[in-house]
Amino acid sequence: MVAETIKKVQEAEGKADAIAKECRQQCTDMVDQAKKDAAALKEARLQEAKDKAGAAMEASKKEAEKFMESVDADIQKEIAALKTLAAGKEAQATEAVIKTLF
Repeated sequence: MVAETIKKVQEAEGKADAIAKECRQQCTDMVDQAKKDAAALKEARLQEAKDKAGAAMEASKKEAEKFMESVDADIQKEIAALKTLAAGKEAQATEAVIKTLF
């Protein structure tokens, strides 16, 4: 009877060891999977941030280009106005020089 009890205790200990080993393996697997998932999520978030930053940069670039086109158009208008003014002044200056000479 004692031998039978010892045998049952040993069997129970063996089963307990096997269960503990299986639990440790499952825990290790879960931690490994969690690390992989975290790395994948981190990479996805990083790519998402890069994409948003790239889109914002592109939008800013387009806005700057529109602004530069507007400034260029204003400058061209100012140049045309100054040329017109200069042409009028040139005619007046030529007329004044001719009057002074004669």
